Amino acid sequence: MGTIATTRAARVQPFLRVLQDAGVDVERELARAHIPSIALWDPDVTLASHRICGLITKIARKEGIEDIALLGNDQDGWKALEPWVRTNLLGATTLDQLLVRYCRIAKLYIPHQKYAIARDARLVRICVTTDSLWENGDWLRLADWNNVLLLLKVIRHVLGQNFVPDAITLQSREPLTALQQERFCGSRILQGWTTNSISFPKHLLATPLPDVGCGAAKLGSSDALTAPSFPAQLRELIKPCLSENWLDVNAVAEMIGCSTRTFQRRLSASSLSFSELLDQTRMEVAKTMLVDERATVTNVGYDVGYSDPANFCRSFRRLNGMSPTQYRKSIVQQYAPSPN
Repeated sequence: MGTIATTRAARVQPFLRVLQDAGVDVERELARAHIPSIALWDPDVTLASHRICGLITKIARKEGIEDIALLGNDQDGWKALEPWVRTNLLGATTLDQLLVRYCRIAKLYIPHQKYAIARDARLVRICVTTDSLWENGDWLRLADWNNVLLLLKVIRHVLGQNFVPDAITLQSREPLTALQQERFCGSRILQGWTTNSISFPKHLLATPLPDVGCGAAKLGSSDALTAPSFPAQLRELIKPCLSENWLDVNAVAEMIGCSTRTFQRRLSASSLSFSELLDQTRMEVAKTMLVDERATVTNVGYDVGYSDPANFCRSFRRLNGMSPTQYRKSIVQQYAPSPN
């Protein structure tokens, strides 16, 4: 079935802050693009990659911010990497193991890109290739530098912040800015390639990690890593949009970068209709909110997209076999302390 190219809001918030610092009303721009403004402050919101990257690139071009990728990544260190990245990288003891794990995991979680490690007698080359469907996007320059800088974060975690690659290849052909040339004055930068890559001396792969011995379990080659399913990714994408009046099948299809017909066909292959997907997502969020006894049933209904509290209660009962109030009571009883 394939997965959707998504990103955690934490990865794009540094770029949004750069735009805010330049005087852009980012919240208004997000609303215009049908991107929930909660992405500005909630790091765990899931966003469609092409949509948010396209918006950032469009605004940066308009504002003349050529170095948006470098400026954004300046704010975003190793600790800001997605938790799944850092969690699954733990247990590696050398840079070699770290990069092998990173490429293995990224293949699952970043479906529009391919990762590979090429080695010869002297050099190692870490490659990231963007699928042809994405190559013509007007945000290729941003994607190029993001790919390179994300790899650098992983490598510099081991080799130090002053590490500079021997060579960098980029897919885009746009002229390098003065800041890009200054930052990588010790590297050969080659443009118009079919892949992004970083090359450096092979012997550095044996460098031990600075935080070995943190107690993380090792990840063996036979351990199963599974990417989230198509419906699961969709639910995460639409959760922050449930109360938006623009949320419909057409908007979600546009959000993930396909036609409405293709989107419905993919849903059908997962034995789902859009209304069923929406119901599932609303109930998942509603149940989480109902655990908090301070949240009224009425407000929960509004927050998950129902304009009428009565409709929310009817839908909740139909899908869960009990009213929202009964569900809340069952949760309270479940976690109530046992009598002595």
